[in-house]
Amino acid sequence: MARNKELAGRIIPGIVRLSDPMDELKGLEDILRAAKDAGAKRILLPFSSIRDLQDVSMELASSVSPDFNQGGDVVAAARKALGI
Repeated sequence: MARNKELAGRIIPGIVRLSDPMDELKGLEDILRAAKDAGAKRILLPFSSIRDLQDVSMELASSVSPDFNQGGDVVAAARKALGI
């Protein structure tokens, strides 16, 4: 039960396809704001979003802890999101 509560606070934004890497995100500030408003504590982002975080206010960027998915591998992203 505790594990389910931990997973409930995670978000994976964007389009995820099993056959392709994670797409680059557009509108990161809006995504982070929606995640914060939804009560998310963690968000899984592609590495390409690192440079976009510089354009987001420090308050908003620090409200949801980012995890970065190395290489865009969706299977690795799913495992990371599920904590397995």
